[in-house]
Order: sequence, then structure tokens, then C-alpha cells
Amino acid sequence: MPVSILCALISFIWQAEVPYKPNDEFQLEMEYKFKQKPGADHLTLDFTETIQEHQKKQYSGGPLPYLIVNFKTLKLSAEEVRVRGINSEGNMVVTKKAEVGSTFKLDLGYTDDMKDRVTSHEFNIYFLSAKKKELSRVHLFVQEDGTFLVNGEIRGKF
Repeated sequence: MPVSILCALISFIWQAEVPYKPNDEFQLEMEYKFKQKPGADHLTLDFTETIQEHQKKQYSGGPLPYLIVNFKTLKLSAEEVRVRGINSEGNMVVTKKAEVGSTFKLDLGYTDDMKDRVTSHEFNIYFLSAKKKELSRVHLFVQEDGTFLVNGEIRGKF
């Protein structure tokens, strides 16, 4: 009996993988800019750090590379009516009605933080049916070496 339950579970997990949306049905445009990272709060004190360490945290470095992705839907199947984006931390980054030609921004953040796994480094944009079944997806992934993948294909390196 346990073997049949295990086989059923494995087949469910195997089928649960949502297929990638074809590349000709969406467009990505990367906005790569430099942005000043906010410093430490000047009103909080850590009594274990020196004045120099506190000032370094408060005024650290210069502008850092920052990534925003503009996502445009070019084609939809008849069943795809909603878009939902979820990051690697499980937070929803976008939810909206799916429309051909619609564009939305995905604020991915500082590239160094994504590479160091300080912030989200993986994003899934799901296309849903009216019953909220996931029909297709676009998978964005930043590897630790800075390689940017879209649906498993290399699209650049930071």
C-alpha cells in the first residue's frame, strides 16, 4: 500500500511542473541602472560597533547596479486570463489581468544582492485560467556568478 501512495505522489509532482511560455509570446526589456543603496538608520545605535563602522554603514559606497525588467505579453492562449508573479521568497510581485500588449515592471533589485542571495534571485510569472490554474510560466533566475536565465536560456550576465 505505501508503494502505491508513493508512486501516486511522484506522478503528481512530475505532472505539477508548469510548462514554460514560448519565447515568442512575451518580451523582456532590462533596465540596468545604478542606484544608491540606502544607508543604515542614523537614529539606531549598535553599541558593539565603532563610530567608524557606523559611519561606513550609513554612508557606504557609491551607486550600485540595479535591475528592473519590463515584461510585455505578446500572445495569450484563450484560457490565460490572469498573470501572477512570485519571487523565491514566496512573495507576490505582480497580479493583474492578462492582456495582449500589456506591460508591467518587475523590480528585481540590486544585482549584487541577488548574486549573494541576500534578496530574491528567482521569479516565476504564471499565466492563469479563470479557475486560477497555472497554465504556463516564465522563469527568471540569477545564478551566483551573475548569469541571468529566462526559461533556462542565458540572457546576459551581471
